[in-house]
Amino acid sequence: MLANPLPTGFIIAYTAAGAVAYWAKWGRDRLRVFYLAEVLDVIPMRRIVRARVEFIMFVVLGCFLGIGLVQPTNMTQSFSAGFAWAAYLQPWRTPIS
Repeated sequence: MLANPLPTGFIIAYTAAGAVAYWAKWGRDRLRVFYLAEVLDVIPMRRIVRARVEFIMFVVLGCFLGIGLVQPTNMTQSFSAGFAWAAYLQPWRTPIS
């Protein structure tokens, strides 16, 4: 049985929560999605401001790509879309054996 679709605001909030969860797990030092750090290298700013701007850009990009590509309709899909886009755009690495 299919659940009723969520309102757009909830979809955005759950997708953002998924992106925040991914950021909280891996952090700004390990994530190099879409070269956000390299884009911000051009703009001179303090480290704390840069960290916050990078986080906000990551979440906003996660919402746009997560909602745009997956078009989630419920909470589980929205949350998954929030962190799945970042894993999809990461460079492939070989597993450590």
